[in-house]
Amino acid sequence: MHSESLPERIDRFVSYKRANGYQYQTGAYYLKKYAGFVMETAPETTAPDKVSVEGFLEKFQDTPGSLYNAAAFLREFSRYLAARSIKAYLIPSGRLHLPTPVQPYFPRNKKSLRSSGNVTGPWRILI
Repeated sequence: MHSESLPERIDRFVSYKRANGYQYQTGAYYLKKYAGFVMETAPETTAPDKVSVEGFLEKFQDTPGSLYNAAAFLREFSRYLAARSIKAYLIPSGRLHLPTPVQPYFPRNKKSLRSSGNVTGPWRILI
């Protein structure tokens, strides 16, 4: 009996999503990148496992948007496989933490507004 490879399973999943009306371009992009990563590091892998998923996500540590997209699509793919009785690693919720946003700077008094030179337009009249 032929066992499907990871790229074949990803192709089947993307076809399933598109057959249900989703364009699924971004998802297909990240899943294909994951398949390429797995084929380079552990070609015998046929479903997402913890080692391959963690290794793949490490590539996106410096780009939070890509990290969350990759994790979301891998979760969705793993859920699809699990629904078909294929053992796959599901990234736990809460595993990825949102980065701390940079707080904006608001001047506290009129003097700092004047000295900063950031006052333009009608606001200049009020000072």
